[in-house]
This record gives sequence, C-alpha cells and structure tokens, in this order.
Amino acid sequence: MGLDMRYLPSRQVALMAAAAAFALLSLAGCAKESARYTLYRHEFPARGMTQEQLDDAAKARVHVATFNAHNMDAHNEDNCRIAAELFSRRAGAPGTYWCELGPYHP
Repeated sequence: MGLDMRYLPSRQVALMAAAAAFALLSLAGCAKESARYTLYRHEFPARGMTQEQLDDAAKARVHVATFNAHNMDAHNEDNCRIAAELFSRRAGAPGTYWCELGPYHP
C-alpha cells in the first residue's frame, strides 16, 4: 500500500504554491501601521495649589486615551476629536483636552 504519485501535484506546482504562501505571509507582516491618535488633557487645578503648582499643572500632559483601531486612520482621528469635544463640554470640566497624532509620550 504505497502512495499513488498520480494523484499528487507535481513537485514544481507544490514548490510554487509554497513560495506563494510564503510571499503572502511575508507581506502580511509589512502592513502599514494605523495612525494612532492620543487624547491628552492639562492637569486639573486643585484647591490649595500654589501659583507655581498651578503653572506646572497647566503645562502637564495627562494621558486620557489612545485611539488605534487597525486600518482606520480617519476613524481614529475623528473619535479622538469627538472625545476631546465631549470631555470639554462636561459641566464644570476644568482643563483643556486635545489630540495629537502618535502614541502616548509624556
């Protein structure tokens, strides 16, 4: 009971199929990374802060969220912008919210 070679693809076809599969897998790893948008806010002032502390708080970049849906650059940007607007509209919300292109950095 041996393997009937008549029903197997030729060696050349098998090698071509393997090469095509390898090429597709290699290209999958080269996909463009999605544009990532990060939402920041200034530090909220607190009662009893000195003027120096208030000045430092105004310069602080506090990470709120990162938007990085795969292959959805415009979606990431829009969602970040909408979130910034919604946070800013909250009643009594202190501070400023803004979006930046790229991953979080302090």
